Amino acid sequence: MGDYYSHSRIKSWRRCRQSHYYKYVMGLVRRTAPAALLRGTTFHEMLDAPIQGKDWMEPLEKYREVYDQFWDEEKENYPSPDELISMYHRYQARWKHDGLDYEGKSEVTIFAECRGMQFKGIIDKLPVDHNGLRWVMDHKCLDSNHVVETSRGKVKMSDLKLSDKVFSSQGDLIGISEIMHQKREAYEIRLKGGRVFRATAEHRWPALVGSRPDRLKECLVDTQSIPLYSHVYLLPERPRNLPNKLLLMDPYSLGALIGDGSFTQGIRLCAPESEIIRRVEKGLGIQSTRVSLPHKADSYYLPGMKPVIRLMGLSGKRSHEKFIPESYFGGSIGQRMELLRGLMDTDGTVYKKSSYLFVTSSDQLRDDVQRLIWSLGGITLVRTITTRYQGGREGRPSHRLKFTLPESVGVPFHLSRKVELIVKPKRFFGSNLRVESIKPIGVIPVTDITVESNDHLFSVEGVLTHNTHKVLPDENTRFSDLQTVLYYWACRENGEKVDGVLWDYIRTKPPAIPETLKSGGLSKRSNIDTDYPTYYGEIKRLGLNPADYSDILEKVKKNVFFKRVPLPGPSEVLIGNVVKDFFDTAQEIRDNPESRTRNMTRDCKSCTYFNLCSAEVRGLDTEFIIKQMYVVQPRKEEDVSP
Repeated sequence: MGDYYSHSRIKSWRRCRQSHYYKYVMGLVRRTAPAALLRGTTFHEMLDAPIQGKDWMEPLEKYREVYDQFWDEEKENYPSPDELISMYHRYQARWKHDGLDYEGKSEVTIFAECRGMQFKGIIDKLPVDHNGLRWVMDHKCLDSNHVVETSRGKVKMSDLKLSDKVFSSQGDLIGISEIMHQKREAYEIRLKGGRVFRATAEHRWPALVGSRPDRLKECLVDTQSIPLYSHVYLLPERPRNLPNKLLLMDPYSLGALIGDGSFTQGIRLCAPESEIIRRVEKGLGIQSTRVSLPHKADSYYLPGMKPVIRLMGLSGKRSHEKFIPESYFGGSIGQRMELLRGLMDTDGTVYKKSSYLFVTSSDQLRDDVQRLIWSLGGITLVRTITTRYQGGREGRPSHRLKFTLPESVGVPFHLSRKVELIVKPKRFFGSNLRVESIKPIGVIPVTDITVESNDHLFSVEGVLTHNTHKVLPDENTRFSDLQTVLYYWACRENGEKVDGVLWDYIRTKPPAIPETLKSGGLSKRSNIDTDYPTYYGEIKRLGLNPADYSDILEKVKKNVFFKRVPLPGPSEVLIGNVVKDFFDTAQEIRDNPESRTRNMTRDCKSCTYFNLCSAEVRGLDTEFIIKQMYVVQPRKEEDVSP
């Protein structure tokens, strides 16, 4: 019997022989949360169970046991068991009559021998279609949590639709031409300002990069190349260009009220400076009434404002409960700046003569003001401190939001004494957008979109990012996946004829049920996130005429919840070259089983074994690191050279 070599083992050897030794000889695997492994495999196992004559609920119950042990915050990162059940039923209903015969061939282990060595792999499924063609099948699913600002407000990447518009590098709304959901190896990028992004190795970012802070150049850098530079600063988004919006209240006045107003006993502005109250009276078109109470600072009652405040949801809110109403994020640059000036004239100040500082005890207002500043092209840094009263009693957290703004939008004050404190407005990338660390986090669900702009840039969480992948790979890159080519070759070597590969894409969010109107009809709102079968099913259930809904039915056909993409088999030349390269590498492993030559580059920082390898080179205590960061898995037969 020859040695066994898997696709992942060959990749590990080519990358670095020391990391190959850690993984395949020592059996070290980085400690990870159980659900990071379960969420993808559980759904696969649920789909495979009926093909194998098993109960599809068994893998779900194993998932549920782990899921129920998580804190609520952890549960938000993973699909709930009920969501997995919904996914399963929707998938089975969608492909119930697909004409594929699975013949019990699921989780198929394949071996193929060459030069006395054997390749081993596991194929998801090998169905046969009605034309007698055999297919390799794989599934892709998504639950991406990054949020983007769109024409309909904040939307998770996983919930984006082709009808949405996102913000371009110039601050304009642009369309989305393609959306792709998949699960891939990813990295966590942490910025000095506290923000964290998760992206694939190939994802590109417009950034200032260089080996010295005084020699930076602007370029597109992919995630896996970030460690190559000692300095990387992501670029902030531009101010978002939106038209003036009809708002319930003058934005400056609302900002001042959120900062120093009372919404619990009438609508009052507490202890304002004369400049502020005059500007608020002018903005609201009213005359305030001065209220003097013993042992309290004077406040000003604003008549007629209570119904407006109630409509915005702020009535009765105390300082730690305040927020910015959603509609105000959709105002023009001028309207958003006036809102920010109202907030800063009351609860803001100038920080070190060049930047700005806003302070609040409200968690929601902290996030809202940061979102407002991002929409104006600003750069933010948030710090939270715990205040204490006399006697040591702990008070509410105080959120301190430091920020800078582009010169084009002006300064965030009207109050004269604060404007005079500004010596020179500062806007530098380094303090808050510098990449502090980057590390691999394993396989996670990701969403890639293609936008309709010449530079292919769009805004996400205050920074610019770039298109990544198209929905379908082009002809030249379609079969660059080494593993797929090896599966073809191995199947043929085992006498199994394979004609192509089927990729199944499924969204984790179920199609929305259209709302039933009081008239008995169905809602036709343009942003409904559903698919054709769901909407048409409701039409039939209510006994309505489909012809009356032809326009919305045509529109929802474009919403992709399920997609099956067939790809033809690779060429003989491609198969021959890939197989030769694979076994050339396998030959090196067999001839040098104890080789531990390190391939030390700047990319090492993103390696799973970086801390261990670095400690070993410096002669430090590696046993402690192994116990803290890794688990030792029993070595499988195919990973051990005799």
